[in-house]
Amino acid sequence: MAILTTAGRAALATAIKAVPLHLAWGRGKADWDTNRPREPRSATALVDEIGRRKVNLAEYCTPQGDGDIVMLGARFAPSAQPTANLHIRTEFDFNDGLGETIRELGVFVGSRPRDGLPAGQTYFAPQELADPGILLAIDYITAVQRGVGARIAFDFVITF
Repeated sequence: MAILTTAGRAALATAIKAVPLHLAWGRGKADWDTNRPREPRSATALVDEIGRRKVNLAEYCTPQGDGDIVMLGARFAPSAQPTANLHIRTEFDFNDGLGETIRELGVFVGSRPRDGLPAGQTYFAPQELADPGILLAIDYITAVQRGVGARIAFDFVITF
């Protein structure tokens, strides 16, 4: 049986890094506040998407005990060389999802906005998409209330 090599994994990370990436967030379901389910591998969309923002940063990273990229149970450092690990950071603006409760996140590859939207727009409601793209990673999170006067950022490290 063939295996995916380390260089092959870095090639996958490079391919993903080269296409448009967006982080979508959604309401999920209110009952997740007491009984959050596991994320399904078969998911192709969020349960109740609110909107999505273009990813601010996509960079290679490598596991490192004193690295600045801190994920649950692991630390990573940026790498100038391609690796099998891709650090993705998205910073939502003050008014994005204002008043909403966020329970789910999804990294999408290849999302395409509809024609005719303002130049430079980086946050999109679901109806503003011509193609939602492919769901690469999904995470159900502890509920976050979106209030006035706060930016919020999310980091993912995706390992290929």
